[in-house]
Amino acid sequence: MKLPTGISGFTDATFGELPKTDCTPFKQLCFTLSFHPSIQLISFTEPGPSANYYCAEMNASGDAVLILLNAHFPYLAFASGGQGESFDFIDYADWSEVFSPSYYVLSATELNVPLDSEQLNALQLNKAEWKQAAYWKPKTTGQLIFNHWD
Repeated sequence: MKLPTGISGFTDATFGELPKTDCTPFKQLCFTLSFHPSIQLISFTEPGPSANYYCAEMNASGDAVLILLNAHFPYLAFASGGQGESFDFIDYADWSEVFSPSYYVLSATELNVPLDSEQLNALQLNKAEWKQAAYWKPKTTGQLIFNHWD
């Protein structure tokens, strides 16, 4: 899987400032989903000092589903359960169709690819990302794309 430089939310002087993902359409799609009688929008969290993603927490027929959007690139994922150090990435086919016209919806298979030194070398990370990856040691592609690094 090829990822854009800066996907982790870190940059260096050679790359410059990272782009910002416009979250307005994302919020609108989440609100639209919540109009369904069995779906509720519980919370919406913006990226902060340590998180590089937007997070919409949804209740779908009693199940907690997180919708994650990278703060810098239009990469979206679904996860089950609560927020934590790492996510349990899932495929959510019905909702993927809602978001796929605007975002690249990553599959659980793509997100759970193990990251070893060989895979990290294949990614086009900038120096700041290399430094953070060496420190935080993400185990999967999903942990690199959606992280809580500071």
